[in-house]
Amino acid sequence: MRSVKFKLCFLCCLIGVQSVLVALSFAAEDSASRSKTASPDIPSIERFPKKEYQVEVVADRLEYSQDQKKAIATGNVVITYQDYRITADYAEVETDTKQSYAKGHVLLFEGDDARAYGNEVHYDFDKNSGSFPDGRFLNAPWYSTGKDVQQIRKGYQKVQNGGVTTCSSEHPHYE
Repeated sequence: MRSVKFKLCFLCCLIGVQSVLVALSFAAEDSASRSKTASPDIPSIERFPKKEYQVEVVADRLEYSQDQKKAIATGNVVITYQDYRITADYAEVETDTKQSYAKGHVLLFEGDDARAYGNEVHYDFDKNSGSFPDGRFLNAPWYSTGKDVQQIRKGYQKVQNGGVTTCSSEHPHYE
């Protein structure tokens, strides 16, 4: 009787191990067949194509040169690209390279937050970089002013001949 129970138990274990091995072999075959079908000769379909954003310019007076792909804007200028916006009195925007030059009461916004201001800016929307001569960056709790304030890339600023403070006043009483 004992030997019959032992044989039945042993037989059940063998069947269980065999079914696991069969399942593993099917999984290995399935993954091998998937890797064979994903060959470089078959073009892949991009499920979520990258959207190409355009620079938009609005102003009281707007001229556009199709030859140079350049917009020249005067009066209440608003330049928008994705989540960034520049407001100024005057601007020149190269629409294909997404580079801009703006002057006169220049403010740079990210979303609804003012991030920088000065009298002029050279800004590259594609790289999120720019230069504010005699400008000021606002990135609470840090505020920086300098003869040349640059945004190297999103979140990184470089200040030359200036300072950094946590004072938000127009003319900080400490730096």
